[in-house]
Amino acid sequence: VRGQEASQNFAAADAYLRWIDDTVDSDLNPVKTSEFLVNEKKRIEDLKSGRTIDDNEVLGYLKRAYGIEILDLFEKIIEGFEIDNNVIYTGIPPSSLELKKRNLSQTLYGFKLLTLIRYGKLFDSSEQLDALMYNWARYDALRDLDEDLEAGLILFSKEELDEYGIIFIPGEKVPKGFDDFARIKKRETIDGLVRYSK
Repeated sequence: VRGQEASQNFAAADAYLRWIDDTVDSDLNPVKTSEFLVNEKKRIEDLKSGRTIDDNEVLGYLKRAYGIEILDLFEKIIEGFEIDNNVIYTGIPPSSLELKKRNLSQTLYGFKLLTLIRYGKLFDSSEQLDALMYNWARYDALRDLDEDLEAGLILFSKEELDEYGIIFIPGEKVPKGFDDFARIKKRETIDGLVRYSK
């Protein structure tokens, strides 16, 4: 797939993901958001298994163009939204494994989606690429820190917060010491972006 067709297909994939993002970011409560995401994953599973075929659906069209691989990528991206929603719902920061999964869902799988559409194949990951994408997602989270915290979204792992003695209590102000912690993490993240970009 080349040129204009690839651009149109990427625009369709991007529109689908933006629709999910906009729905999750709307005024839905976390329970309704969870139901929405579960339903969307079921829709993808039904397409993957062949239980449903809809020629008018964006997903059906992209499946025919790129196979099940593109649906697998959509599922992984949606799993990142589920982690965010769970943090907002429970007020509990993600574990380090959940945070890694979430950050890669927001960057690496989007990159893989782009390369699948542009070149017709999935590019292999590497430790360096994973680390770069993880740090890119972390940088994005630090940039939107105030907005995310206001929404109840804590994008630091429980382990790293515990290491600095920072405890978030739902509905209360940002804990003492968090600003210094965020500055340290910003410096570490920028260093990581530089290191893994080489």
